Amino acid sequence: MEATALVQYLTDSAGGQLSQVLANLDETQWDAKLEGAMSPREVVIHCSECYAAGLASLRGESHEWGTYSPVPGGPAELLAEMKRLRSALVDGALEAGTDAALKSIVDYVALHDAYHVGQLVTLRSQLDPAWNVYSIYEP
Repeated sequence: MEATALVQYLTDSAGGQLSQVLANLDETQWDAKLEGAMSPREVVIHCSECYAAGLASLRGESHEWGTYSPVPGGPAELLAEMKRLRSALVDGALEAGTDAALKSIVDYVALHDAYHVGQLVTLRSQLDPAWNVYSIYEP
């Protein structure tokens, strides 16, 4: 497997897990959190900023952390914007195809998403002990 294909696989896998762990949260669960961790809403906004920072990096620009303003609306709008920014970053980096671009989506997307998936799986299992923690591996 070549590097580009491997990076695509990593981002697809992490993205699928992130989508699955956020799927079917009820309105009260979007703001639930464990001590020292982010709520699902905060994770979605944070990941959106991370993807925006990655896009800036691809353009050769810097990003000032904490300046991202989330789109107005509820969970559906926040998720749609997160997915839009994520896709733009992944597509742009894969199109660039440089080592730096591929490394950026490993850092800004694949590894970062996986980190937050782990936090969210722990939260979901605490909120709903019947929730299947292995559901993140479903397509």
